Amino acid sequence: MRLKIKNLVKAFEKLTSLEFSLYIHMAQRADLKGLLQDLTMREAKQVVGCSKQGFYDALYSLEEKNFVAINYSKNIDFDILMVDNSFTSEKDSSEPYINLNFAFLNTLKFHRLSIAIKKFILRIMSFKGKRRLSKDTLKRYKVLYLLDDLKEFFDIKVLDSGIYVFSMVYEFIKNYGNIFYQHIKHKIKNFAKKNKLKYNLKELKDTINVIYNNRSFVSICNYALSELVRQEKRKLEPKLINHIITTKKIQIN
Repeated sequence: MRLKIKNLVKAFEKLTSLEFSLYIHMAQRADLKGLLQDLTMREAKQVVGCSKQGFYDALYSLEEKNFVAINYSKNIDFDILMVDNSFTSEKDSSEPYINLNFAFLNTLKFHRLSIAIKKFILRIMSFKGKRRLSKDTLKRYKVLYLLDDLKEFFDIKVLDSGIYVFSMVYEFIKNYGNIFYQHIKHKIKNFAKKNKLKYNLKELKDTINVIYNNRSFVSICNYALSELVRQEKRKLEPKLINHIITTKKIQIN
């Protein structure tokens, strides 16, 4: 999903490496209101590469530092509110933000990087226009002596003027089809888990696409998913979900 630039800058200043990774992980999966329902320790551990204790320490620290608010009403999973990271609509650009729908943000390769490199990559991606930095700026960002490590992520050219030009390599600039992908995927996977619905990768992707294409009809999408359970289906059935949504939309018009 999205993260406001002011929150990203705040994260640069106050978060440890693991806290930063967990914060990005949660922001990707939150909705436009900044709400992430059913954060699971198991998935977070797999994505960011941490221990059980590391997860809890980072999560509680994020709350103490006022990055998130945690709902403790559940025994296993958490409902998380990203503090001051809500948007009124998809078109809301009243505050600058960065889209987080990049594939590499869900890889252990990224989350195991040093904190300086992780922050630098997100900082560069938040820039508008050309990514040109001076040597002094690279020193301030604490990456001037990490350029060899950064070459895995960027094509780096040094101009005669001494300015460094950064272009992200294609492998890491790839993104998902839309900024809602991780949020919808998280929602569907948790729904399937709770209701013991099986799925393969194609069924999951197709279901994500169906929900995305009908995202303005939230209650109808939720109804369609609940119908799978009511009809005692044993797996995700994207064609059936789409049929139910289409039928309901016709009925209300």
